[in-house]
Amino acid sequence: MAHSVAGLMALVLPIIALCLSVAPAAPAPPDTPEAVLYFPTKVGGKWVYWDGTREVTKLVSKVEKRDEEKVVTVVELMAGGRKVPAEKVTVSETGLSRVELGMCKFEAPLRLVKVPHKPGDRWEIRTSYSPGTAEKGTATVHELEDLKVPAGTYKTVRMVYEFVHEGKPQRSTIWFAPGVGLVKLEDSDDTRQVLKSFTPGRE
Repeated sequence: MAHSVAGLMALVLPIIALCLSVAPAAPAPPDTPEAVLYFPTKVGGKWVYWDGTREVTKLVSKVEKRDEEKVVTVVELMAGGRKVPAEKVTVSETGLSRVELGMCKFEAPLRLVKVPHKPGDRWEIRTSYSPGTAEKGTATVHELEDLKVPAGTYKTVRMVYEFVHEGKPQRSTIWFAPGVGLVKLEDSDDTRQVLKSFTPGRE
């Protein structure tokens, strides 16, 4: 009997080994989807806008890593190569916020885009440069659009910001594209900007 069992095992073990050797490998984990960032995060990124009367050129001059987000500094290029502060934003997988505009530093980040989002999403915004200047309003997500501008056609999210400034209702509509940022802007005070060209920054 012992010989029979030993003989049976001698036959079975090679079969088990063969089955294990040809068993399909475990499926590879799915690729992690790339985060959607609504602003460029490489130094040297450059935008050229048309505001109806002149070209406005802006440049990513500095990028800093802070926890789970990047702080991006943007300057405007003036005549003679002079650079003046344009804005500073934070960029992460959860969205885009402005922390400075020109020489003005916000008391709290102004959330421009949230990720993920869908049409109809809304949140409160607050533009506050210094004590006593707080202006509350709302940001609303509108349609996702393929927007054609002089720089090309971009997949954008249309954002509408409404608030009261010095007693007057204000409304800004901005189209943002992933990796590019602002593609088009229309303000209730007739301010306009449209993207003429965009050059990505270096690694």
